[in-house]
Amino acid sequence: MEKAGQDDTKIINIGEMKHRIRLYNQVNTGRNPNTGRPITQQVLVGEVWAYISNLHGTEYYTAAMVKVQKEVSMTFRYLDGIKESTEIWFNGHWYDIQFIDDVKYRHRFLQCKVAIETSTTPPDDLKNST
Repeated sequence: MEKAGQDDTKIINIGEMKHRIRLYNQVNTGRNPNTGRPITQQVLVGEVWAYISNLHGTEYYTAAMVKVQKEVSMTFRYLDGIKESTEIWFNGHWYDIQFIDDVKYRHRFLQCKVAIETSTTPPDDLKNST
């Protein structure tokens, strides 16, 4: 039973959120006049501090059964607009969100299971940075 004023959503110590991640959504910006195909652009949703950990226990074995190459868990403060199609740029790699848990539906933390992609091409907004 919850006590009044008790914060039971604290799933992680804020000091452990020491990895910077960038979250991107693909947005339709129009159509190619020659092919009719949609033109998409990566739009930065936010840059946040996150706690990142490798899967362990049953999570690890479940991921191994479906042959996920490398799956990790990323926990960060709630950010509106994050969905399973959101891509994460971290440590020189792209990560695809496999599952999102809005912890206790309180919009305070998001805990995402993510799988690494093979692409290491940086996002457009980081390509010109030096």
